[in-house]
Amino acid sequence: MNIRDFVNYIRTYQKGVNFLRSMDDMGLDFYETPLCESADALFQAWIEQIMPNEDGQDLIYWWLFEDVDKVITKDGVDINVEDIEEFTKYLLNNGYFKSEENS
Repeated sequence: MNIRDFVNYIRTYQKGVNFLRSMDDMGLDFYETPLCESADALFQAWIEQIMPNEDGQDLIYWWLFEDVDKVITKDGVDINVEDIEEFTKYLLNNGYFKSEENS
């Protein structure tokens, strides 16, 4: 997995989600449309391809959608993963990405 591409894909997905939220705030609900459902299915398929297990997949969705402080506690140490670069570094350093030899 090219890390720069991962960061760019996540940022692009966030832009789309933010746009949908702003449309929803104006009373326009596009979430249940075939276009959004297809985009979500493609995103989910991509996540499943780059993450070898559900723990990594769940972390991605937690980071994207949970409105909480983005802090992960590992071995009693709090790790701030507020920005995408720090989150990506955490995923990479902890073996969440599928290795190239398993691709």
